[in-house]
Amino acid sequence: MKKFSFLILALIGFFFLTGCTNERTATESWSRINEEKKIIVGLDDSFVPMGFRDKDGKLTGFDIELAKAVFDEYGITVEFQPIDWSMKEFELNNGTIDLIWNGYSKTPEREEKVLFTKPYMKNDQVLITPKTSGI
Repeated sequence: MKKFSFLILALIGFFFLTGCTNERTATESWSRINEEKKIIVGLDDSFVPMGFRDKDGKLTGFDIELAKAVFDEYGITVEFQPIDWSMKEFELNNGTIDLIWNGYSKTPEREEKVLFTKPYMKNDQVLITPKTSGI
């Protein structure tokens, strides 16, 4: 039950990541997705281990498998759309993709452009060097 509750919260939250504009609200997006039973997820397909292509060219990774599991609960088919990561907000706003599900850290600047869910993972940026490096 705990896993199912997490999946429901994750799914609801991810729909609010859609970077809604006046023309396309989160409610409208969810209605369309629920009706079509299909969602397009934008991602960087070279972001190991979150989303990447295996040796056979198949998309895999933590985010890929989690998205599949969440949308499977709703009977919604997931289409993964690799995007130019520098254009992610543009892709959201023009409707090419429905949401981003791929290592997109929350910052105040980004919060002005898109709506975020509650994070499902905490990560920090760190620098690792040999003890002898002097850094």
